[in-house]
Amino acid sequence: MKDSLAGTIFTKIICRGEVGSTNDLALSMLDSGEDGAIAVSADSQSSGRGRLGRSWYSPPSGNIYLSIMMRLDIPLRDASLFTLISGVAACTGIRKSTRCDVHIKWPNDIVFNEKKLGG
Repeated sequence: MKDSLAGTIFTKIICRGEVGSTNDLALSMLDSGEDGAIAVSADSQSSGRGRLGRSWYSPPSGNIYLSIMMRLDIPLRDASLFTLISGVAACTGIRKSTRCDVHIKWPNDIVFNEKKLGG
């Protein structure tokens, strides 16, 4: 993962075996003053969360657990657009690299054959 993200916008790339939550780790880094774009990935999460704090099953191997955090200099009313844009970008990348017919289910779930791949 680290090699794949090298040379991108990310100023800090963290790859771990297991974490409680990639979101929690990335947020704590922002809270402690990290600046720029942060990418945190893990092989598994013991306390992964989805939207609205829902539990996210995160077993080891075969999956990508990744949180991306950055400070955006945009009005708060436009912040939700970043989630939508991220979903479109992820779908586009998956389609181009795999030729799989993935699509977005509102607001940012990535779906293939009626199964959620991420979001």
